[in-house]
Amino acid sequence: MMKNLVCPISSERINGHVVRLTGLMMATLLALFLLTGDPSFILAALVDYMVRAFTDLPYSPASWLAARIVALFGWPLKR
Repeated sequence: MMKNLVCPISSERINGHVVRLTGLMMATLLALFLLTGDPSFILAALVDYMVRAFTDLPYSPASWLAARIVALFGWPLKR
């Protein structure tokens, strides 16, 4: 069932590996903040979310990095 769900506002398809890797990076930043208390981890996540929300760039910094990692390892397109 979950493979048939689509976004109601966009028909654009994205690579699932990039999405999951981006989420992992954000979760890691938040976990590092909770473990260390260093606000630079929250700042990095905040900058990424601000770029995603307030610019027309096709990728946020974390999504761009995730896309490069997926390409580097040659992971197949996952829809």
